[in-house]
Amino acid sequence: MARLLNGVSLVVLMSDFETHPLVGLEAGAAGCRLLVADRAGLLELAHDGFARAIPLGSAPGVIGDAILQELAKPSPKVRPQLTTWDQCAAELLSLYEDLAQRKTRPSARNHSFADSLDRVQ
Repeated sequence: MARLLNGVSLVVLMSDFETHPLVGLEAGAAGCRLLVADRAGLLELAHDGFARAIPLGSAPGVIGDAILQELAKPSPKVRPQLTTWDQCAAELLSLYEDLAQRKTRPSARNHSFADSLDRVQ
């Protein structure tokens, strides 16, 4: 995908919902400009500085103007520093190892999960 994105000037994502916008993340990692709808997942890209967000349901002329404005900007010189899959895996493994090494509190050993829930409620 990176090879394809290297020739792209702008990626436009006007989805009404993206839980985890992989296309946007890939485009940002490749140094592409992003124009996105102001919705979950996509809006987070804009908040992190990877994209420009415009309202979902914008009129075609508004979207077209935003596209022209983005294309008129110079290409990003610095690619965002995104976490790699290896870094994610290492952090998750570290978390699991930390949790596995923790000892159960003595007072909790004689109680069931349901007992714990009853105490919380």
